[in-house]
Amino acid sequence: MAFDNQTTADQIRRHTRARAAGDMRLILSVALFAVFASAVAGVMVVTTTI
Repeated sequence: MAFDNQTTADQIRRHTRARAAGDMRLILSVALFAVFASAVAGVMVVTTTI
């Protein structure tokens, strides 16, 4: 019984770690997209003012 509990705890820990890594990847991609979008917006503003 203790072995089953330990296995379940390990699975939960591994799942949580995988989900945290996925969240970090998602946050990084969103941040990169935001930087790219702001750069494009900045270029558009510069080109329209010139």
